[in-house]
Amino acid sequence: MRQGCPRPARKTSARSPRCIREGELLALTPGDSDFKKRTVTISKSYQRIKSRDVVAHPKTAKSNRVIQMPVFLCEEKEDYIKSLYAVEPSDRIFTVAKSYLHREMADKLDMERKRA
Repeated sequence: MRQGCPRPARKTSARSPRCIREGELLALTPGDSDFKKRTVTISKSYQRIKSRDVVAHPKTAKSNRVIQMPVFLCEEKEDYIKSLYAVEPSDRIFTVAKSYLHREMADKLDMERKRA
């Protein structure tokens, strides 16, 4: 089990975890989501190599998977994609870098620690 991921529910198969890695998140496109079935297909990963954005297939076949989205997340993601200007099905929907993601997550953790 990856650190930071919730334990899968008993009905959830170990082959389809509810977690998504940073590179997989940053590689998502509108075409990866099926809002009627509430699923997202994980089939690629984002990396930054020598100042270039690289979206590639995962290293292992097991990394290709379809995961179920909770209703609230499905609705928020659908609204977010609709708010993007002239987005194509193959465009990345999160165009930030991993460093930005790390900084935002660290800030959120710091705020939560201060509240406790």
